[in-house]
Amino acid sequence: MKKILLTILIAYLISCSKEKSEPIRNDKIIELEFSSFFAPEEKFNFNPSVFWGTDTEKKYQISVDAAIGTDNKDRIFILSYSNLLSIHERHVITIIDTLGKIKYKKNTIPAFTPTDLVGTVNNYNEFIFSEINELPGIFIIGEDKDKKYPNNGKVVMDFDQKIYRPNKMTNNLNYDLLFQYDSWDYLEDKFTHIGIFKNNSFSKIDLPIENKISAVTFDSKNNIWAIDYNNSKITVLDSKGKILNTFQNKYGLNKPFAIASNHNNLIFIGDTGNNRIVVLDESGNLKTTFGNFGIEKGQFNIISDLCYLKNKLYIIDKTNNRIQVLNVKMK
Repeated sequence: MKKILLTILIAYLISCSKEKSEPIRNDKIIELEFSSFFAPEEKFNFNPSVFWGTDTEKKYQISVDAAIGTDNKDRIFILSYSNLLSIHERHVITIIDTLGKIKYKKNTIPAFTPTDLVGTVNNYNEFIFSEINELPGIFIIGEDKDKKYPNNGKVVMDFDQKIYRPNKMTNNLNYDLLFQYDSWDYLEDKFTHIGIFKNNSFSKIDLPIENKISAVTFDSKNNIWAIDYNNSKITVLDSKGKILNTFQNKYGLNKPFAIASNHNNLIFIGDTGNNRIVVLDESGNLKTTFGNFGIEKGQFNIISDLCYLKNKLYIIDKTNNRIQVLNVKMK
């Protein structure tokens, strides 16, 4: 009897030891919940533009003109289109706060063809990318309404780097700038390029030209995530260009075009070909998906850009001519 009791006691002590040695599980489940959408009442226009793709004859990349970005504080920056009932096509820059209230709105001059915009970068204020044929550049957004923009814009990067057709860009919590671009000699170039603007210094990463990069973002470790829309491929690199991970043809991705980070282990992908949002963690594990094709709330028709701010994901639903907002919940 004593032997039986002793055996039971030993077994109990071992089981308690195992329970204490096992790590406490605290996995957070991600939930995307439709919050709101706006566009018609604000008269944003995302439709009349050429969808981003590749000119197979000239081998250069064509940019979409509907874009959204953030200063990572309290403002959202929107790039849309307006005909203004004239022969000139114009782009419109709108800045809203997190309540959707318009803080600033301005038309750009017809010759100015921007591709993307974000908020604070380095020690400067609002930025926008330009695709002016004569002078592609990065310009400070002037909020002086008495001056014509971008005449009061200031170029803050020289172009000895032969940057041409700067495309989608993003910024991180340190206000570093990240973007994809082509080279001036794009007809002969064997690479596509990722530019990094940090502490007012420029560096770049070269990837094979077969990588049709449509968007890039920083994660929480300041690693770079680049989306190859043509091959449904995601490449993760460090700031020196060393490839850390790749994900190709996973989770049913189809022509993913947009990407954003919450800078806290979550990566949001605009899976444009499937008209949905795909959420991964920074290890590449699938957390959740949201949306499908349609015109109803929570449905999409061509996702052209994303940005994340204060637990909300802002999505340009391009052909539906609106911006949709999703609440991001951790539970």
